[in-house]
Amino acid sequence: MAYDTRGAKGHLRETLADLDDNGQLGDWCFFSAKDKPDRNYIMIRCPDGNANSRGSVTAWRLRAVPDPNDDDWQWDGNRDAPTLTPSLHWVGVWHGWMRAGELVSA
Repeated sequence: MAYDTRGAKGHLRETLADLDDNGQLGDWCFFSAKDKPDRNYIMIRCPDGNANSRGSVTAWRLRAVPDPNDDDWQWDGNRDAPTLTPSLHWVGVWHGWMRAGELVSA
């Protein structure tokens, strides 16, 4: 699970389709479910274990104040270089942080 994310300084993609079609490792976009406007997500291309991959699109739920009984993350409000708290843990695949728009491995 020790993936090197040095150089994974991502970029904001305006749509999920753009992230899916053109995104590179570390890129992100914001997404809100139309039927649940209170559910906001950051979608991030995280390392997926394939060294030659652009990463896989993963969803991380955002809240102003994280609920300790739920899987959600606090976002600093910076769309262009987001920082999330706590760490991102895709169990068995990758563990690290998004700090100022850069993926940093644990």
